[in-house]
Parts: sequence; C-alpha cells; structure tokens
Amino acid sequence: MKSQWSSPNENDSFLAQWIAGDISDDQLLEMVSDADYQAYAQLRGSLASMQLSEPDLDENFAAIQNKIQQPKAVVSRSKVISLYASIAVAASVLLFFGWNAVFSFSKHFESPYASTQTLALNDDSQVILNAHSSIDYPKWFSLNRQLKLNGEAFFKVSKGSKFTVETPMGNVQVLGTQFNVLTGKDFLEVSCFEGKVCVTHLGQEWILTPGMDVRINGNEVQTWNQNIAKQPAWISGESSFTNMPLHMVIQQLEKQYHCTINFPPSLAQIKYTGSFPHHSLETALQSVCLPLHLKHRIISEGNIEISE
Repeated sequence: MKSQWSSPNENDSFLAQWIAGDISDDQLLEMVSDADYQAYAQLRGSLASMQLSEPDLDENFAAIQNKIQQPKAVVSRSKVISLYASIAVAASVLLFFGWNAVFSFSKHFESPYASTQTLALNDDSQVILNAHSSIDYPKWFSLNRQLKLNGEAFFKVSKGSKFTVETPMGNVQVLGTQFNVLTGKDFLEVSCFEGKVCVTHLGQEWILTPGMDVRINGNEVQTWNQNIAKQPAWISGESSFTNMPLHMVIQQLEKQYHCTINFPPSLAQIKYTGSFPHHSLETALQSVCLPLHLKHRIISEGNIEISE
C-alpha cells in the first residue's frame, strides 16, 4: 500500500529514474502518493517549457516552486509535508540534469561546403542543413526545444512543447510543422511548408501558414504567397530564389561551390529571380549572371569576380 508521503531522498531517486525512462508512470504511482505524482508531472512540464535566454537558476527554481504551491484556505499537515518534499525534489531535478546539459547550447552540428547534412534530434524532430550551415542546441533538447541557426536549414518538427529557432535577426516558433529558415547578415527569410509558424523581429510578429513566406532584409520586410511544395528546392540539388538580393544569392553560390566571389557593393541589393544547379559552377554562374546582364570570370581556382 502506498504511504501518504515519501521522504525527499526516496522521491529524488524515483523522480530521477522516471525522468530517465527507467520506470514507467504506473510504476511511479506504486511508489509515491497520487498528490506527489501530480506534482512530479507539473515539474516535468515546467522543465520542458523553460526558456534558455539569459537563464537564472534561482528564478527557474522559484517558478517550479510556485507551480507546486497552490495556496488554499486550509492546508492539512500531511499536504504541507508533501509540498516541502516536492520542493526538495524540484531542486534535485535541476541538479540531476545538470545546468549545462539542460540550459546551455552544448551540442554543435555543422554541414561542410557543397554538401547537405541531416540531423535527428532526440525529440524526433529532423533538421536538414544546407551547405556550410550549423546549429547549436542543448544536450537534452527534448526538455527545452530551442536552438541557434547559422545559415539555412529545413525543419521537420515533431509535435510537443514549443520549438524555437534563434537567429540574429529574430526567432521562429512552432509546435509541430515543416519550415525553412535562411539567415545572413541583416537578413532572415522563413518559408512555411506545413502547419503554422510564428516569426518575431524587433517586436513585430508574422504568422505563416503553408505557402507563405516572410523576408527581412535590413529594414525592409516582405511577405508573399507561393505554390505549396513538399520541401525547398535546395534539398534536391538546385537553389531557387524569388526576388532575392544578389548578395544572398552569391552567398549561396559560395557555400555550394566552396569559393570566394568578389562583386561591387552597388550590386548587392539587385533582385534576382531564378535558380542555379549544384553540379556545375560554370552553369550556376551563367544562370545568375546572364538574366541580370552581368559578367563573370574565374580569376583562379576558388576565386571568382562578378562585374557589370
């Protein structure tokens, strides 16, 4: 028969095993009271929803304690004891997982030049990185689904708690969907392929549904609709652009062909609509330069010049 409450040391051990998946919900219910089990469930939900931005251990612990303690007019002595035990458990949870593992971006994954890489996260989400792109994320990502992106990636997000992609130009948040994010200097473009995506930048917010795009280029913001596809074209070996600033097109050329392309600053914001293949540098250069009436020449291996 279950006791009315368990000692903090016993609770710590049971909770650690439960979080680690060594014991099931039913097994835990055999070891602790129903009240303690409900408190543990609240703790697990609190940990899963904690934010990584400027983490404060005391603040996070206070948040957990506040969720457990629900003031009532009359509280029995056994309930007070159970709450004290739960508070002790909350502290032990933070210690059990470790500060760095839960709250810091301790894991790094990067794709090389001219290649894409696929990563399966431990929450069953999938990230496909375009050439020369990277993400940083926590070791126990399923407890706090937040990562940093540099470059371009396509995300297939499993349902669950909030999933956040941080970029220098703003954040992208979803619950379960498929979307593409492209980042650059003072640049962010997000395309929604499935579900719903929330993009935030300097206090502004855009909600995207399938086929919708938002682009932030410096101080300029554009939104538009396009034909709904299953995935971005670059996954199939071709980079495709709609009214894209030339400097971002050239950035993608450099990543796909591991080269350096020099061009006059006056060309940076010229808009390009079209595509280039990933299998031939000469064909790719012609695909970009000819429609814009630009010239290109290969100065040396890996060194290219584009001019008017």
